[in-house]
Amino acid sequence: MASIMRRELRRGLKVLVDVAMILDLALLVARSLTGSALHEWLGIGFFALAVAHNLLNRTWWKTLGRGRWTPLRAVVIVPIVLLVVVCVALLLTVGPLTTALPLRLPSPLGLWQSRSVHAGLACWMYVLAQLHVGTHCGRGVWAWWRRARPLARTIALVGCAVLLALGSYDFVVMGFPVHLAFAYGFAGVAVDAPVAYGVLEVLLAGFPFVALGALARVLSWGSVRQRDSPFVSLR
Repeated sequence: MASIMRRELRRGLKVLVDVAMILDLALLVARSLTGSALHEWLGIGFFALAVAHNLLNRTWWKTLGRGRWTPLRAVVIVPIVLLVVVCVALLLTVGPLTTALPLRLPSPLGLWQSRSVHAGLACWMYVLAQLHVGTHCGRGVWAWWRRARPLARTIALVGCAVLLALGSYDFVVMGFPVHLAFAYGFAGVAVDAPVAYGVLEVLLAGFPFVALGALARVLSWGSVRQRDSPFVSLR
């Protein structure tokens, strides 16, 4: 009984940490709404949450080198490994940009280089994080799709198409493509927008990558066990 309670507590803590990371990352992207000082503290909070997230999932890291590599495993693991690399690289850019915090990390970059590289890495981190979220959602999407009726599937596909269109528009208007190319000129969220609206707009801009991650997981899973794939009937 005690072991079950600990397991459920650990699972609940994982969910809380993951939700906090998503919201923290959205606020970091919506820098125009928070200002520099709060942006820096949110950055520290995000890295603290990232450490907690990996500690809670340390068992997964122990199994990383075991087993056979499949398309499904690659879809799940590659975004996570790239996220770790980007996070470490991002730490090398914050030194020249820090204004509100007493601690300044050493950096090989100058001020203007740091701005472009920092913004670019931050946007890549956001995209990879949404892909990672999508790979988690893919399992639930698959299970729901197999049980859903045709009408429910049609409504879901229409809803996803609308969100994809709105998210893609926000992604471009907010300047993500510019920063992904490591050029400086991020438009971001309007400074007079309500914080909740700004966070929602940022999350919407990430939806196309959540959908892409979910689809990649479902299709890669189907490549391993095609009989169970909900997309077999559509081929």
